[in-house]
Amino acid sequence: MYIEKEAVTKNEKRKGIWKTVVLAVLFMSAQVLLKEDGKVFAVWWLTILVLGWCSFPLCQYLFSGFRDRGYLVAKIFGIAGAGFLMWLGASTGIVPFTHVGCLVSTGVLAAVCWGVWIALKKQKIKDKTSWKFTTEWYQTVLDDELVFILFFLLWTYVAGFRPAAYGTEKFMDYGFMMAMMRSTTLPAKDLWYAGAKINYYYGGQYFAVFLTKLTNTQVAQTYNLMRTLVAGFCFSVPFALVRQMVLDSWKREKPALLGGALAGEETASDTCRFPCRTGGFHCRKYALCGDRKTSSVDPGDLSSAKRGLYLLVSEFHPLYRLLSGGK
Repeated sequence: MYIEKEAVTKNEKRKGIWKTVVLAVLFMSAQVLLKEDGKVFAVWWLTILVLGWCSFPLCQYLFSGFRDRGYLVAKIFGIAGAGFLMWLGASTGIVPFTHVGCLVSTGVLAAVCWGVWIALKKQKIKDKTSWKFTTEWYQTVLDDELVFILFFLLWTYVAGFRPAAYGTEKFMDYGFMMAMMRSTTLPAKDLWYAGAKINYYYGGQYFAVFLTKLTNTQVAQTYNLMRTLVAGFCFSVPFALVRQMVLDSWKREKPALLGGALAGEETASDTCRFPCRTGGFHCRKYALCGDRKTSSVDPGDLSSAKRGLYLLVSEFHPLYRLLSGGK
């Protein structure tokens, strides 16, 4: 019995090492695939990782029944929590909307979440297992991180074929982001109505600018990153949630992973119109054949491979609403 348990432990450690290696390979691959955009991608991924750990102690308590203790959801909580604190401070004039202000809001969020965790840990909680970092938890977190960075990297690479802020509401989104980048207060000045403040909902653009200022980068670099970040979450979070639901019901690992993968795919495809089912997979194949650019390309001059990619990003893509920034 002891020997069998020891063999299982060694096998789990071996799996963890291989997953860590794959994660490192994906991270380094981003520097090659994204070229000059690789550095910004790395900074954003690491920033999202830190924001996730800032809110993880509280999410771990809220999602104690999950195998990953809400690891992926903590990333979203971190962005939303720190971003809201910064928005509240900038809107009331207490804290300027600057790089330092974003760091302060992130620090406050971390202090609150870790403070709550410490306070709860000092109390005698009946379910103490929710606070232990087991091998199972570590393996699950690696799976989450692999899925997240894979799809974040995938759509960042694809978006680079046509990065121009052209079509639907992209120009407006870019303009709002630039207006907030120049402003230290919120709402920022309206780019359409000189002398007045933005009189339109700007939450999505604001969070993009919050991450841009937090990472001390530029909108020209991060405009597409925010869209592909949402696309990455759109697959990875449903994956984690449905995987947990299947585990709770069937207690089996492979069906749980399959269910999670199908949930991510369905979330990505069924939220759009029918053509994504017929043309989307072909466009994905064509996308691998084109050359990634850093400037806009006229769709009329596209080769067959690039035309397929254009259809993927601009028309048939299942996350069109998210990636295009429009309605």
